[in-house]
Amino acid sequence: MQVTYTVQPADFEALAAQARNSSRNRFIPALLLLTVLSFAASLVFSHYLPAPHHRVVRYAPQTRNYLAETLGMLLPMVFVVGFWFLMMRQAKTQQTKLLKTKPEFVQPRTIEITPDYLRHQGASGEVKTRWKGIQKIVETATHIFFWVSPNEAHVVPKRAFANVEDATQFAQLATKYWEQAQSK
Repeated sequence: MQVTYTVQPADFEALAAQARNSSRNRFIPALLLLTVLSFAASLVFSHYLPAPHHRVVRYAPQTRNYLAETLGMLLPMVFVVGFWFLMMRQAKTQQTKLLKTKPEFVQPRTIEITPDYLRHQGASGEVKTRWKGIQKIVETATHIFFWVSPNEAHVVPKRAFANVEDATQFAQLATKYWEQAQSK
């Protein structure tokens, strides 16, 4: 079974959205670790930095440094929000740059599925990927994604099919071939 279509910018946006959803799961542990470390650093700062109005005297009772404690609570949130913003901006920039510098990405493509492999043919050539080489298949309301790595996928827009039933049949057949290959 095969389908021929032309990639449009909306397909790249859908791929970028899927990649963000996929990468979100990879970045959550790193973001949590960053949050915990920055909070721990704020506790250390609040313990060892004296209050601005208090002279440091050995054995004097410690006064609380509210500025350090407040920064310690806000700093992790600023890191998380800033990191998330930069990640989203970078993905959008890469997508725009790719569309401008590589016009072959918006050329007609053909995807064919067989029991042994997925064949992708485009302006840059032909690639056959065995089903074992595909990490996962994701079907959304508008696209079917064949992920070959965490950052790379073959995108098949459902608008390329005559109707929704054909798209669903294509996705089910591909999933069947993929599951058979995984069980071998």
